Amino acid sequence: MMGYEPNSDYNLPPGCFDGDIDRHFGERGPKCAECRHMVECCCDYGVCGLEFDRAFVEDGEAEEEPAFVAAWALDWIPNHMRDMQEAACDMFCG
Repeated sequence: MMGYEPNSDYNLPPGCFDGDIDRHFGERGPKCAECRHMVECCCDYGVCGLEFDRAFVEDGEAEEEPAFVAAWALDWIPNHMRDMQEAACDMFCG
């Protein structure tokens, strides 16, 4: 068959899979992106849902009007975004 290329994982050369990379360089741990609590925002950055919920409860804004809650979230989120390719924290839940 002319022009046949073996399968590969995303963005890897033909015939190369994530497992091959892991075996060569050592097994990698889970990433934030693989956690069910991660809420993706933009460009591989997101917010940890658990961290957001904890901060919201501690700040006491839960009883406020929706506009105040939205303003709180808009202020909090940009300062707490995480790189989703970083190693996951202790709260990881796959």
